Amino acid sequence: MTSIAIDRTDGLSSSVAIKGPCRAATTANITMSGEQTIDGVAVVTDDRVLVKDQTTTSENGIYVVDTGAWRRAKDFSRTNDVKLGTKVFVVLGTVNVRSEWFASTFTLVGDDAIAFTRSNQVSTAFMTTVNSSADDAAEARDLLGILDQTAYATRTLLKAIVPLTNQIAGLAEAGREGTFVFRAGDYSTHIAADVAEGVYIKADTIAANVGAWVRLAGYAISGYDLDWFGRVDGNTTAGVTENNSAIESAFDIAFMAGGGKVVLPVGRTRLDPFTIPANVWLCGATQGPWTAGGYPMDNGYAPILLVNSIATDFITLGPAGAGQVAGQVSDIFFWYPDSGANPVQNPPTSATPIDTKYCVSGANSGWGGYRVNRCTFGNAYDGVKILAGRSIISNNAFGCFRTAIYLDYCRDWIVINDNMNQVFWDTFNGLSFPQTIDTWVMNNSVCLEVFSVDSLEVNGWKLFARYMGMRFQDSPDTGQAIRNAYGRFVNIDLDYVAYGMQIVSANNTGGGHKFTNMDIAANASGVGSAGAASIITSVGGIGAPLVQWLGGSVRGSWTAGVTTVSLAAGVVLVKDIHGLTPYGLIGPPAVPATTVALTNPYPFDCEVNVNGGTVTVIAIQGGTTGKTSGTFHVGAGKTIAITYTVVPTWTWFGI
Repeated sequence: MTSIAIDRTDGLSSSVAIKGPCRAATTANITMSGEQTIDGVAVVTDDRVLVKDQTTTSENGIYVVDTGAWRRAKDFSRTNDVKLGTKVFVVLGTVNVRSEWFASTFTLVGDDAIAFTRSNQVSTAFMTTVNSSADDAAEARDLLGILDQTAYATRTLLKAIVPLTNQIAGLAEAGREGTFVFRAGDYSTHIAADVAEGVYIKADTIAANVGAWVRLAGYAISGYDLDWFGRVDGNTTAGVTENNSAIESAFDIAFMAGGGKVVLPVGRTRLDPFTIPANVWLCGATQGPWTAGGYPMDNGYAPILLVNSIATDFITLGPAGAGQVAGQVSDIFFWYPDSGANPVQNPPTSATPIDTKYCVSGANSGWGGYRVNRCTFGNAYDGVKILAGRSIISNNAFGCFRTAIYLDYCRDWIVINDNMNQVFWDTFNGLSFPQTIDTWVMNNSVCLEVFSVDSLEVNGWKLFARYMGMRFQDSPDTGQAIRNAYGRFVNIDLDYVAYGMQIVSANNTGGGHKFTNMDIAANASGVGSAGAASIITSVGGIGAPLVQWLGGSVRGSWTAGVTTVSLAAGVVLVKDIHGLTPYGLIGPPAVPATTVALTNPYPFDCEVNVNGGTVTVIAIQGGTTGKTSGTFHVGAGKTIAITYTVVPTWTWFGI
């Protein structure tokens, strides 16, 4: 039986199946009297309201607002007006905007309990009725089931609504903006991991093992934005704890999904030390490295990590497990605050830097596979420490007071491509070189420290103003089968150094070290140690150095003499180096005992003239010449042996 409507407000023409729309719906028990605010909507006289949350449940129903006591709407005032399943639509509200409800408990109007349940069952026929009555036809169209175009101002408001399966809703909370869909299923593990509610949000009225709000985005490709998890921008004490919670939550969600990117937005993010797990890549929102610009504490032009660490390494890259890849980092600007709130590092005007440990560290994990790419290390004490092979360090800008890269336990290979080392601690503070702290750097820093590496490839290594460009020595771990390294180095520029490199030990089974197109300039700054040698080889390693330097130049004033190469052990072959001129008469070594082979001690070829004495055999590199006097070519690294009864004399000429 159909009830007869009196007018549009107080009883629309309708059947028991569907009622005319209500302006708002309650969210709690109310006093049904006077004009008031219901679910964020100011209802006034003659507005229809769905009352569904009364303590006395028999009071529930559809009411018409008045300045005094409200009255039941004429189309919901008699028992014959309502049946189980009767539907009503709600147009406005913070929680209940554009929602559909049906009578789920009903016997007698006014006497028995009445309950309403949110529904997503809408038919085309029903939409015709709604379109004729709703405040806006587009709003009514959204009632078709699952599209909620409201952008909820906070997560609290989003969580408060009674969601439908597959319902879509917007979140307008600053930094966390996005679109969410309510998914059915067990999300208890995801919700527990996502404590910051960046991707998974639990509805207040739905158990976590039944369903959850899930962010709709292409984060599997674009990455998990750290802002979604509550990142705090700036350099504040309050930001420290909050940001670590945010990044750990983001890592957990990315790892749970099988891997992905966590994206650091442009701005300043202060953090305590943390670990990037396997299968997770921490990257900046814009591409680095950054080599120019103002003081990072004042300018948010890059994804800047403000390091809040002194005692331990800042970032630990998680090792790869079975079927995984190791943690990675790229496109991050690292800065250790040197002024303002919570300074960590000394400014350039100080005498010494603070030992803040390594900025990025990859643990000893066999094959490793770590990646550190396109980062700027503005004023780190130590930059990157890698203790595993198959790792790549490329396109980084290092401003490190002591060591840019440290390598040990590196099985198989390491690739280092197109990295530069500059005095960024000066330039980013708007200061010129040299500053007070640069004296310490020119007396202590070693940019590349190499211990055990099966095979090292360095292509493009640019350096300015350091004590030593590279140092190669034995690993302190005597238990390693291979404790030193061999490698190939191309396009090397070592500018303003006391030593270009020191080679204590080389793995000569791999060919030692070969340098091609390498330029080395002595320290001419007047700060710290003067230029002592472009190459120095030292005694004490398990493998005497075997070094080739093929093509390049030397420049500047060196204290070690004209050759700029100092040999205490091993063999150095030098060819085609502009500015290195060993030509002419040079001081000869002592004539060895009869039959004893002498290795050419110079890093270049020599002509050796043997005269006098009583000589029977002269051999070059073990081969008899058939002569007992004359001039002989002894290449770099080659030997000469003389058999005699009376010692001859000889002269040596560099060629």
